[in-house]
Amino acid sequence: MLVSAFSRDFAKEMWRSWVPEGPGVVAAGVMGWLPPLMAVAIGMVVKSLLYRFWPATSKRIQNFGRSDDRVA
Repeated sequence: MLVSAFSRDFAKEMWRSWVPEGPGVVAAGVMGWLPPLMAVAIGMVVKSLLYRFWPATSKRIQNFGRSDDRVA
């Protein structure tokens, strides 16, 4: 509909030829979300291995140099 504001012929061509069908939309969604999901899965595995074999990584790092930590 946005393209039709500029050119009706181009909008008709887009509607006829460039609009994906249902299976194409699903495939594009899977291809778009698969790499981030794999990265998250790898990160979760690495995080669990670090917590199991190197428990110091689960501790929170404290910033001792902050001025608001001092008692007045």
